[in-house]
Amino acid sequence: MQSYLLGAHALGAPFPREAKRPPMRLVQEAYKDYNPPTWVRPTVERLLASVPAAYLSNIQAIVLTDDASQNAGKTQRMRGRKFDRRASRGFYHPQQTGSAASIHIVVDNAVAAAPVPFLLSFRLFREQLLADVLFHELGHHLDVIVGAFARGGEAAADDWSRRLHRTYFRRRHWWLRPIARVLLPLVAWEARRRRRAQTFRY
Repeated sequence: MQSYLLGAHALGAPFPREAKRPPMRLVQEAYKDYNPPTWVRPTVERLLASVPAAYLSNIQAIVLTDDASQNAGKTQRMRGRKFDRRASRGFYHPQQTGSAASIHIVVDNAVAAAPVPFLLSFRLFREQLLADVLFHELGHHLDVIVGAFARGGEAAADDWSRRLHRTYFRRRHWWLRPIARVLLPLVAWEARRRRRAQTFRY
């Protein structure tokens, strides 16, 4: 199965047109001190429904959590740096002896990362916000079970994330592509302006 999936990408084959919706129990919530927006869980489930079932193999749970539930300390080195675990937006825990893999999304940090909070009033931007985290962490999993054309680690996760993004948004929001060419540079400009105005931690 792994060689087939990797070979399909090597030949430029598209993702399967239909993906079995993951069971509701795959998404779990474990908040200690945070009341998430009501759209968070449905958005994550909608994003997962676009992912081929084989790509979710050996994942025990997608855990929606908050920074108060994270242990203090630093992450492993990523792109030459270590980050505060409680400031991170997501984690991937690979499969270990006796336990399956899991993905943790630190929802309060992810929501706070919105460059223009007002845009979260719109489904498209909510999907983009959570897809950035979910698909990146899922990319780490796919690097393990399938492989990647980019070098391992963050580069491989980024490569898979781009593929998953492209598939989801082209199917769901194909009609927005002309608008996106104008709108996205404006959003990026506003994000840069906000970063200059305040210190922002990933």
